[in-house]
Amino acid sequence: VVRNPDLDAVLSGTLAEGEPSIQEIEVGSPETRRVLIHAVRLPPESSRAGVVAVFHDVTEIRHLEEVRSDFIANASHELRTPITSIRGFAETLLTTPPGEDHEPYLQVIQRNAERLSNLVSDLLELSSIESQRTPLRPSEIELVDLVKQLVNDLAPRFAEAELKAIVDGDGEVVVWADRRSTERILANLVDNAIKYSDPVGQVHIS
Repeated sequence: VVRNPDLDAVLSGTLAEGEPSIQEIEVGSPETRRVLIHAVRLPPESSRAGVVAVFHDVTEIRHLEEVRSDFIANASHELRTPITSIRGFAETLLTTPPGEDHEPYLQVIQRNAERLSNLVSDLLELSSIESQRTPLRPSEIELVDLVKQLVNDLAPRFAEAELKAIVDGDGEVVVWADRRSTERILANLVDNAIKYSDPVGQVHIS
């Protein structure tokens, strides 16, 4: 007796039809798992045949496929915005009479080209990390100094967003890590804080 109706249908169908069956179903409660079933009647010609079924847990694979699909959709959306701006302002320049001030249009094109370049760099970096080709070279890093340096580098961004950066920490915090990767992690966190904070607020790093 099999309590899962989908699994029961796979087994009984394979037994009745005599043909191998490959199907994906959900099993388990309360934690649901996705399993890929390969079922075959054995022995094939005997009237007293049974069914041998092999189960492959594909839950994580399906989850990763879903994450990848969402990521591609989000990345496509992020790429579309600067491309649309560049195309629109390039068309405006082509139809603008000579002698008119083109600098504002060119600044928008340059700004969006840089944004596009950063997005492509992020995608390449992500691909490198995912393929585990990024070599890690750990060393001793003084974290507070690294954060203060990063905040200093991002000062124009903070000013543009009308935000104040507060770094809470004067003592030494030494970590053993890859400097480049640590800088990237911190830069992403601070960049998100700038991007998603309301103006005239604070970004507090402790």
